[in-house]
Amino acid sequence: MKIREIEVYQVDLPYAGGTYRLSGGRSYTGFDATLVCLRTDTGLEGWGESTPFGPNYIASHARGVRAGEFFIVDSNGGLSVEHLLCMLNLLPSGLDFVLEAPCATWRETLSLRRRTSVPIIFDELATDDASIMQLISEDAAEGIDLKISKCGGVTRGRRQRDMCPVTAAFEAPPEPASLSHALHVNSPNAREAYR
Repeated sequence: MKIREIEVYQVDLPYAGGTYRLSGGRSYTGFDATLVCLRTDTGLEGWGESTPFGPNYIASHARGVRAGEFFIVDSNGGLSVEHLLCMLNLLPSGLDFVLEAPCATWRETLSLRRRTSVPIIFDELATDDASIMQLISEDAAEGIDLKISKCGGVTRGRRQRDMCPVTAAFEAPPEPASLSHALHVNSPNAREAYR
């Protein structure tokens, strides 16, 4: 089985409650969603979606997904190494994506890393100083996704970000307190996310 066709759709999704209000006077009445349909040569069809939370997630993320520039495939730690390797073998060459949280455990993720060239981003597996240092020393991933609630707050999150050899973001969110976007640790186009 091979992927035969990929279709990408942009959909403006209205917020069901009318207006979603955030701190700082920010509000949203809808979200820029991207739907992706994959079809195989056997007729099997699968759908996926990406709906970032405005520019608070990753600015320009939705446009990047639709342009085919970059995909973040978040498995939420729900796939086995064997399942991921089978899935990766079905994909056509040349796709530009990273796997976020592909497996539930550190051991499984390292096993996958040794068996594929697909970039990997850690999130819940890298939540404290020791795990960040382990990630770096074992060259376990291309990036980390720092989540303030998981890493112990803004101060610890900033320290963990600063521990990485190079810290670069896809695009800095509007508020420095928001660290829950993906940070690359080995990006060739690295730039400081926060000053």
